[in-house]
Amino acid sequence: MITRQYHQPATIKGLFVNSHVTALRKKMGDEAVDELKRLFGRPVRFEAFAAVPIHDEVHILELALDLMNDRALAGSERAEAAGALHFTNFAQTPLGGALMRSLPHTPGSLRILLHNAPSIARIVFAHTEFRCEDYNKDIIITINNCDYPLEHFQGFFGEWMSYWGLTGATVSAKVVDPGVHEYQLSFGALRGGLSRHAD
Repeated sequence: MITRQYHQPATIKGLFVNSHVTALRKKMGDEAVDELKRLFGRPVRFEAFAAVPIHDEVHILELALDLMNDRALAGSERAEAAGALHFTNFAQTPLGGALMRSLPHTPGSLRILLHNAPSIARIVFAHTEFRCEDYNKDIIITINNCDYPLEHFQGFFGEWMSYWGLTGATVSAKVVDPGVHEYQLSFGALRGGLSRHAD
């Protein structure tokens, strides 16, 4: 089991936070970005390689989600939806787009990319650690020093599996230690929608 070893808050590069602002502007226009800035209380544009605290990214992303949605979300539903939006926006970045186009969309190719999640995370984040391992037919991803809500990456991985064309897949989530989140991804073969469950 990974335990929290970091003494600094987790951060994400500014260019990935900027992707959320870009997506909001594309969907809702400049007025929505102005409203986001007002609600956040600070500028929402960052230098590409600036170290942005995860708490700030989550706040910006969830506010952007609120502005995009007709129906207000709250709690775990809001956190999971923000995670799904996070994936969608990440897929529009140069790094995310390259990854999405790098392999044919099959369960096996997604497994390959997920096993590379630790390397991908080192490009995106600082002061956090991803680990991926096989568990029977599933994959378990453990995130150490995770300052996101538990449901955030449940939504992120769930949206990724759906984007990849998988059906009947599930993502379960649990806290295994303070600051350590574990996600079990099951590659189901049943037809139907994607389900996600939090323990």
